[in-house]
Amino acid sequence: PTHGVLVAPGVNSQIHQHMFCARLDVAIDGNENEVSEIDICSDTSTGSCQNVFGPVTTPLVTELQARRVCDSTKARVWKISNPSSLNPVTKKPVSYKLIPFTRGPAMPTLL
Repeated sequence: PTHGVLVAPGVNSQIHQHMFCARLDVAIDGNENEVSEIDICSDTSTGSCQNVFGPVTTPLVTELQARRVCDSTKARVWKISNPSSLNPVTKKPVSYKLIPFTRGPAMPTLL
């Protein structure tokens, strides 16, 4: 078979994908949350080699501003945090990241 694997005589295990959707309750220690987008970009200010990378954070303030196209070349993630609730160890706002990724030609970028 051209689009699968023969697993028994006359039985083709087709190559396919599963796509999932979930609704998230993003309240973190309350409802005073912020969303930011974090891209990993080269730091061109360090010279011509462009082999230094670091995070570039963009606050997403409105839903209209938050419309995005996935950019796998920047290892893009989104961080949801609550600035009014600090982690007792790091003293930074409690937060979590949404990390979208897929791998391989049978798993295209899904955003």
